[in-house]
Amino acid sequence: MTQQEHQQTAGLPLPGARLLAAAALVRPGRVVADIGTDHGYLPAYLVRAGICPFAYASDIRPGPLAKARETVRKYGLDSRVCCLLGDGLEQVPPGKAEDIVIAGMGGDMIANILANAAWLQNPAVHLILQPMTAQNALRRWLCENGFAIQTETAVCESRHVYTVMSVYYIGRASKWDEVFLQVGRHGDNRDAASAAYMRSRAQRLQKKVRGMERAAHSDPDAIRSYQETIDTILRMVERCENS
Repeated sequence: MTQQEHQQTAGLPLPGARLLAAAALVRPGRVVADIGTDHGYLPAYLVRAGICPFAYASDIRPGPLAKARETVRKYGLDSRVCCLLGDGLEQVPPGKAEDIVIAGMGGDMIANILANAAWLQNPAVHLILQPMTAQNALRRWLCENGFAIQTETAVCESRHVYTVMSVYYIGRASKWDEVFLQVGRHGDNRDAASAAYMRSRAQRLQKKVRGMERAAHSDPDAIRSYQETIDTILRMVERCENS
């Protein structure tokens, strides 16, 4: 479904492709919590479109939460969207939300929010994560703390390419390497957006390598390791583009 079709279905002005990609991963019929909700468009859309029966809209800042309340009132959703003022998941009743969306934050901040909500360590809870930065740090935290990234979706918006992760708790640590930390599950995909995402990660690493090479005391082993990672990612990009 296109963004325009989504908007026509829900009657809501969703702000771009990132939130639509997150909305597409929410399981129908589940209670959803949107952490860092801002204007509250995502939970209002999910409820108004009939995807979710109830939603929590949480934000740490009073200003954005006031805008979320305006959105809820505008669309007559006061009984179906609960607006909460708080840090991360601290105000969301444990166990009440089954799908948790955390979008538009840095990967380190997302990891900190997850670490402070032990009730998320439940295989029935579905995490939908969209880190703006530090994606590698978030992937590492998830792997080390018993969470598994099942799929990742790449989405292009405003000349940038982002990733949206579908995550479940499995109760055991997962193995990872530098390639996985950089591109996650996008190596499993065969679409142009995933290829663009992986290429952007390789370019970032290449920039880091050039900086290391210019350093007064460079580490040849580290440079070699990063270059191998870059080469592997570029081969994945080629397979993705040629499939």
